Amino acid sequence: MDIAEIRVPDAPPPMLSVSDLNRCVRDILEHAWMPFWLSGEVGDCRSSGQHVYLTLKDTHCQIRATWWNAVRRVHDLGIRQGSQIEAFGNISVYEAGGQYQFNISQARLAGKGDKQREFEEIRNRLDREGLFSDARKRPIPMFPRTVGVVTSPTGAAIRDFIRTLMSRNPLVEVRVYPSQVQGENAAEQLVAGVEFFAKSYPVDVIVVTRGGGSLEDLWAFNDERLARTIAASPIPVISAVGHERDTSISDMVADLRASTPTQAAELICIERSTLVDRLDSLTNRLSNSLQLRHNALATRFERAIGALSGAPTGGISNLRSRLDRLEGDMRTACVRQIQQEHQHLDMLSFGLADAAKNAAGRFARHLERLTATLDALNPQRQLERGYALVRDEAGNIIRDGGAVSSGQRVEIRVAKGEISAVVTAGRG
Repeated sequence: MDIAEIRVPDAPPPMLSVSDLNRCVRDILEHAWMPFWLSGEVGDCRSSGQHVYLTLKDTHCQIRATWWNAVRRVHDLGIRQGSQIEAFGNISVYEAGGQYQFNISQARLAGKGDKQREFEEIRNRLDREGLFSDARKRPIPMFPRTVGVVTSPTGAAIRDFIRTLMSRNPLVEVRVYPSQVQGENAAEQLVAGVEFFAKSYPVDVIVVTRGGGSLEDLWAFNDERLARTIAASPIPVISAVGHERDTSISDMVADLRASTPTQAAELICIERSTLVDRLDSLTNRLSNSLQLRHNALATRFERAIGALSGAPTGGISNLRSRLDRLEGDMRTACVRQIQQEHQHLDMLSFGLADAAKNAAGRFARHLERLTATLDALNPQRQLERGYALVRDEAGNIIRDGGAVSSGQRVEIRVAKGEISAVVTAGRG
């Protein structure tokens, strides 16, 4: 008999439900893998209640992940779409959906451990050298006339700083040194900015600032070269980096730390109402001091008159006349001093009003120029001149005639409306 003809009776195959199958797969996967670290980029990231559902991916693959009761943790770590993270957990199966997933028990931003250690090493080294000591820090001038700001010229930080500064004292002149505030070249440019104001273009105070961000975003402000440049600056430096909870090396070594760019502007300029109150207080103190001095001298003269009660009448009359003249002179001096203080206050008020008016005019003219530029660059104006905008079916703009093929459908945008067309030929 041919061996190929021998048949072994088949055992009846098992009958499983879908739930049974998914449960078996879950048991196999969960017992086959010990918990491990998984690195990847965060794709979708959303939350429901206190739980976080995200996708981890690399250049080729992706996997769904869950992190139970982790909404606050994700927020504190700054994890969001596009973040590179390292997650510790285990493989599991979502039975209802028949999908395997990664259950996260803890996570960290990729490389943050190394950054944190480097931050602590720099901080400890500079602290041992005394760069954080209050004894070496210089006072910020009470009435600075010129402020040098080292920051990004297009960021929200400079807008908030200038808006607050101008609302408090439009007489202050602001000079901006444009610098990157994150990235590979940021630290070098920040150092150059501080040195520029310290050596080449002296100002009354230097402000180094940017808005908030992750540890990686703010890393340039932890650069040791920047810290030493700030410490060596002959001009006082204010560091205003990030938000209230952010603290950088530049904050520690600067002469004054502001929690935000807005607070930096508030610390630099005394508000006009505060200045007026201070001048009123000084005027009252001067008036009271003069009055006390007058009373003391009057008492002395009264005692002298009493001691000379036996002196000739002419002597007493002369003393009384001298006392009256002295009292009159003191009253005149007191009134004159008060008048001068009020006049000085009025001059300051007029100057502030004129400066505010001039600043508003400059801003208005600058806004008009920007509006005209934007209007000239408006794509709609180009279309109204007879030009057209051509897109393929995916919505991509076509810039090269050789990039289209015969028979391809395109959408043509003109000044009024759109045209659907089919390409008959394309040439580059």
